[in-house]
This record gives sequence, structure tokens and C-alpha cells, in this order.
Amino acid sequence: MALNEDKAGRDTTREGRLSAVPWSATIGLVLGVLGTTALVFGIVLVVIEPRLGPLSAGNVAFGLVGLVVYVATNRAAIGRAVRGRSSPLLALEVVIFVGVLGLVVATNYGVVQWEQEWDLTRDRLYTLQPQSQQVAERLDRPVFVYGFLKSENQQRGILGEQIRLYRQFTDQLQLEFIDPDRVPAPLIERFELDAKSARIVLATESRHVKIERPTEDGLTNALIDLLDRPVRHVVFVEGHGEPSAEDKKTEAAMGQAAAALRADGYEVENSRLDALPEDAELLVLVAPRIELLPSEAEALDRFLEAGGHGLILLDPGSPISNLGPLFEELGVNVGDDLVVDQSPVGQSLGFGPDAPLIRSYEAHPITRPIQGQPTLFLRVRSVQPALGALNTTTLLRTSEESWAEADPLASPPWRLDGPDAPGPIAIAVAIGRGTAGAVDARADESRVVVFGDADFASNRLVGVGANRDLLVNTANWLLNEVDRVTVRPRQRSGDRLAITAMQHYGIMFFAVNLLPLLIVGFGFSVWALRRRR
Repeated sequence: MALNEDKAGRDTTREGRLSAVPWSATIGLVLGVLGTTALVFGIVLVVIEPRLGPLSAGNVAFGLVGLVVYVATNRAAIGRAVRGRSSPLLALEVVIFVGVLGLVVATNYGVVQWEQEWDLTRDRLYTLQPQSQQVAERLDRPVFVYGFLKSENQQRGILGEQIRLYRQFTDQLQLEFIDPDRVPAPLIERFELDAKSARIVLATESRHVKIERPTEDGLTNALIDLLDRPVRHVVFVEGHGEPSAEDKKTEAAMGQAAAALRADGYEVENSRLDALPEDAELLVLVAPRIELLPSEAEALDRFLEAGGHGLILLDPGSPISNLGPLFEELGVNVGDDLVVDQSPVGQSLGFGPDAPLIRSYEAHPITRPIQGQPTLFLRVRSVQPALGALNTTTLLRTSEESWAEADPLASPPWRLDGPDAPGPIAIAVAIGRGTAGAVDARADESRVVVFGDADFASNRLVGVGANRDLLVNTANWLLNEVDRVTVRPRQRSGDRLAITAMQHYGIMFFAVNLLPLLIVGFGFSVWALRRRR
């Protein structure tokens, strides 16, 4: 059949039908559309996330190949389009496309340069706590942050992100990463670095503080320390069979509790009561297994009368008869009993009725930041204010379903009967008393907190719920470090899926690049084919 040309310049048969389009031209057209789409995706990907450079380069390479194939297989159609009356319209489409692409690039560039952010995560993961914001705003001198971390260490990125958040509220922070295998000798000497040293150092011209991990609480308290706050000294009493404050592995030991205090900037050491260091400010007595000597009990009393502070953690059966006069003077009644709580909340965690779980607390600076958060205790004795005690405040009470079992050695199942005291039962108190008239008073007020349980701060339970916060907040209140009393940084809720870097890259390739590219590319291909026909 003879061919004619229609008004648009396309080849037609005498019957007016379009001539057959070669398969090579059709395939070339599809590859050309996919190639153009891939080019756009490559540019957009690198603008949105510079770390996706290899993926963007792959898109660009594929796009160029697709356009070359299109030009090679559709030269006649391209020539007719250039010569046809639709050339100005095509040029306008190109201008519009380039303009839209430029607008997208400019918008993303402006967003990157604009410092305003909105944290839309459910747990506010990328927002500093109000206390951290206030500390950053108070910085009045340059603070240098050194990260002695290898380039592949994930903590590098975490530290960089944390410092970026602090820089939204101050311009005094400067961050520098140093390879731990190439640390300059002056820094080694200045910061007393060794193989076991913490890898992050915050320093001013005159002081420096080391922290183990780039957490918000660690950085904030390090900055607080650098604001010329004196070092506070905490002493764990030893010599009576107390759990070790150095052992971080044994369940009953207190090593992790001591580490939590060190992480908050305190100096922690061990000492006997008859050889207390002169700079001791807070004594921690943890569940002694043998009775304190009368002279040791008197030494503890003198320490507190002179303005020292005390944190006393007891267990059912702890021998405390020599501490009786001190408790009477403080206005505290320590029961020789065992608190039983039949509430199913604690038992849902796999513990028995002798493990009270508390979510509601009495009003106090120690407990205010953790209201609504759970704290778990194990084998507790009652501790409550004595009748008429004016300076003694209850911190914690068990539920209505609890009671104080009169016999602390009684075996389960426990039942509420005659000599038992019905709940709720007080298990912790805080005492504040003046030191007027004391010889060589260390402070105007002596503060003491007594818990009827030591297990909540043990290695086994200190990480459960808000137990660590309760312990550290207690120490902060005792030492009048109210700016440290805070809930620790928010943690991401929900389950996590652990994947490798290659798996992460594969997910990004298929979800962010390949599937959208195919959907958009083939959509435009169908449109282009229909337009040609």
C-alpha cells in the first residue's frame, strides 16, 4: 500500500491508518522515558540525602543510557518533532520541567539552610529536655568537645547529632573528632588519657570532664560541671558486709548504682565509718549484714549533725539496733516486717507479692519528675515518719492491696491477719533538719533519705523502670543539686529491627528508588505511547 502524509506529518496508509511503529522505536521510547525519570530521581535523591550519592549516580548512569537508546531508535520521530509546529510547545514543556526541578532543588536547599526544625516523632527523640536547653543557654565561655572515636564508630554520628541539638541554643560549643590511635601527646597528658579512659571529653581552658557515651544526660551534666560547680563526693560505707559498689556484674552488688552517680558527675569512693575522708558529703549505707559498732553509729550521727547527708538503704532483717537512737532522732520508724503487695501489676513482670511496683508517688522534689513511671522493689520493710515528726516526709507508699507482714521470715503464701498492718504502707522517707548549734557544721541543713529496700538500686533492678532515676534524683536532692534532678533522656519506644548496612541500603534502593521509579516511569511511558498512536 502507498503511504501518504497526514497534516501532522505522520506516515499513514491510503485508508488513513497509522503505519506500524517498529518495536525498536517503542522500546527506545520506553527506555527514554524511564531514563528521563531516573535522571530526575538521581538529582532529587542527592538533594534530599547526600549520603545516597552512589544510588543517585546509578540513576544518572541509567538515565543517560536510556536517553542514548531513545535517540538512536527514534531519530526520525525526533526530527519530525523538531521540524513540526509543536516545537514551541515542546520547548515550553522543557522550560516548565526545568523550572519545577529548579524550584524543588531550591526549596530543599532552603530547608537545609534554614535552622528552624519541628520534631514530629512520637517520643520527641530529637528535642532536648528543658533542663538541657537551659544549661546550653547559660554557657558563658567556649567549651571544646573532643570525640576520641574512630571514623567507623557509630557514636561519632550520635555525638555529632547531639552537639547539633545543643548548638540550637548556644554558640559556645566546638566539636572535634580525633582518631584514638593518633592522639597528640599534649592532649594525652592534659586529659590523662589511657586505654580505659572515656572517649568523650568536654573541656574549658581550666577544667575538663569525661563521659562514656554521648547521651543527653551525660553531656548536660558535664556542661553543668564545667560551669565551675565544685566536685561533690559520695562515699559508700563498707566494713559490714555491704554489697560491693565496684562490682557491676553480681546481681546483688551496687556497681551500676555507683556508675550512675559517677555519670552524673559525682566522685564516688568507698570508706569505713571510722576513717571517713574529709571531703565526704554524702554517705550511702547499703543493707549492712552485721551490726554497726556503737562507735560507728556515733560517727554516722556526728557526720549528719554537722551537715553531712545520708542515704540509707535497708532490707528486711538488716541489723539496725545500734541505729535505733539515730532513727528516733530523725523521726523515722523502721519496721521489722516484710511488705506484701497483692496488686497484679508487679506480678505481671514475673515477680511475686514481695515485689511491690509503684507508679504513684508522694509530692516531693525527688519523685516529682518520675510521676506515672514505674519503680520496682524486692523484699521491702516498712519505713514511715514517727508520730509528730515535722521534718520527715513520706516518699513512697505501696498499693491498697498491700500490707506489712509482721514476721519478715514468713514463707509464702502470705495472708493478712491479726498482727499485720494493712496497706498502703510507707517504704521510704526524706528528712531535712537544721544544723544550728552544731560544731564545725558543713552545711545549714542535713538531709537524710531512708528506703526500706536496697534491691531497687542493685545491679539486678537499677535498670528497671525509673529505678535509676529514683536513685540519682535522691542523691541530687540530698546534695541540693536540684538542677540535676530530672528524668533521663527519652528512649525510642516500640520494637526495633536489627539490620546490616547492606540490608539498609537494599531497603532504601527498593522502597525509595526502584519502585517509585518503575511506577512513575511506566506511567509516563504509557502516556507517551498513547500520544504517539
